[in-house]
Amino acid sequence: MVNAIVFGQMDVLNIVRTGEGKSITFQAVTIMTGLITLQITPLNRIGDEHAEDLRRIAEASSSGGLLEELEAGDRTHWIVGPETAAEPTFRALVKRVRNKIGLLVIDESHLAMKWIKFREEYAQIGELRSGLRLDAPMLCVSATISVETEAFLLSSDSVGMRPVGDGAFHTQVIRGSIDRPDTTYIVKNIPSNAVDYDYLSFLVRKAVDDNGHASPGSMDKALVFIDGRTAVTNFCNIVRGWLVEKTQSQPLEHRYTNDSSGGHDVDKIASFYTAHVAPHDQDKRYNEFKKLGRESQIRIMAGTTAISTGTNVPDIKYVTQNKIPITKDPEDQTQRLGRSHRLQDQVDENGDKIYGIGMTFQEHWLDDEEKHVHPDSGGTSLIPPPPEEELEPVPAGPLPTVLSPRSRRERPVRLSSRLRESLLANEIPSEGDAANPGEGVGGDESDRGDSEYEDAPAKKKKKKASDGKSFFTKDEIKKRENTPTIFRKIRNSHLLHNGKGLCCRKVQNKYLGEERCQYPQDPIPNDKCCNMCNPELEKEHNLDLRPPPGPKKPLKLTVDSRRGVALAFIEQ
Repeated sequence: MVNAIVFGQMDVLNIVRTGEGKSITFQAVTIMTGLITLQITPLNRIGDEHAEDLRRIAEASSSGGLLEELEAGDRTHWIVGPETAAEPTFRALVKRVRNKIGLLVIDESHLAMKWIKFREEYAQIGELRSGLRLDAPMLCVSATISVETEAFLLSSDSVGMRPVGDGAFHTQVIRGSIDRPDTTYIVKNIPSNAVDYDYLSFLVRKAVDDNGHASPGSMDKALVFIDGRTAVTNFCNIVRGWLVEKTQSQPLEHRYTNDSSGGHDVDKIASFYTAHVAPHDQDKRYNEFKKLGRESQIRIMAGTTAISTGTNVPDIKYVTQNKIPITKDPEDQTQRLGRSHRLQDQVDENGDKIYGIGMTFQEHWLDDEEKHVHPDSGGTSLIPPPPEEELEPVPAGPLPTVLSPRSRRERPVRLSSRLRESLLANEIPSEGDAANPGEGVGGDESDRGDSEYEDAPAKKKKKKASDGKSFFTKDEIKKRENTPTIFRKIRNSHLLHNGKGLCCRKVQNKYLGEERCQYPQDPIPNDKCCNMCNPELEKEHNLDLRPPPGPKKPLKLTVDSRRGVALAFIEQ
């Protein structure tokens, strides 16, 4: 890459996973040429700060200031955001020192295609490039670029890369591997009975020692991606509640607490990072989370896209993605999961290699193994459904009545449930069999009288396939069709060819062009790849997704709920 830039005077599109030395290239070009490297990074916070700095510089005296240092060439590496690059003051400066700039770098270039729609500054990168020397190359780098994004970068005038070719003043595409063989992938459905993220409670499994005392340093470091700053804050508070509950019977010094009165403050152990956190607090939390081993007080960090790009915390054990990313882009999902375990070739006390865990929790309607897509629904599926099973409709009959717990007035049962079906199938006591003769459960027909209590029409049971599985509902079909097909392939391709199809890793890597890698690497062992290749991985890593022990939130008891109807009949 350095040879193509320095000696070939070529633009380069470099696609290689994080940690393979892309930043060394920036430094090497400056050292070898003595010229300045101008790097544009998409991080909002950095870009906004630089833009504000330049505005203040333009209004203040320039004697002895940053502007003079830049113009004099005293800084060898400029790192700016697209907002800064679009500033008239900065553009004027670039034109004045254009002979001193030897390389233009676009970092995290995979973001250009989708961000250009709402960050107009990206559309001006090509214009900025036109103000540089003709022989100043451009280097676009990213750890994950799909085939579609690659085509955009090479053809868009907004970016300004030269035509692909082998000679000077052309663009060379250099593809390394984007796979992360140090990370095991786990794909799971969000449990249907999940309450308050309880399926993630395994993250606090090591929060106490053998004596039940608080031991935050023993917890594996985890980064949890949840889109939406409110959801992130809620999750963080839930984790803090789990910690407090684990040690509430312990002495204060061995207890997790939610204040600074003593013990271990959970606010420092479970933290969050979003774009709406003040920059000072972002830096403070990130720097604390980055500390290695037990030195880091923060053991669980919840975050949004704001922490998914440019994060380099080497010892993260678990990275979890809750639902598909809000961008609905596999590149973003790969970037997020790639934050896991950057201490390559690290081994445990037994000499076994340590793997990070990248987990995605997806909604059940993406899983073709759980339900089927009905042929008449208009939905699509990788797995064709088996024949539909014809089911008899529920027989018509009078709707039994219950006493409302609040008003104590009779009202009809309006449930569509197994309980209602059993009641309509004449499995309720008749008048003569009732505990109190003459007081039937449903009451006498004359007691109801009102037209509101007329006989219920016959109702069909839900359709099922011949293998006993049900079909996706219209709402679920709509959600599936609004989700990019690649996510359904990642979830279900292993089911093809009698369960011998591509696993989630291979589908994801194929989408990101891994087969065109010019410098292939040894693949991850099959038994460490993912839970599709090796279902025993969940047990091996002790990933118990059952909710934590402790009191459950009482479920709301409504009149028309199954529990409410059963209670009313018991009372009667």
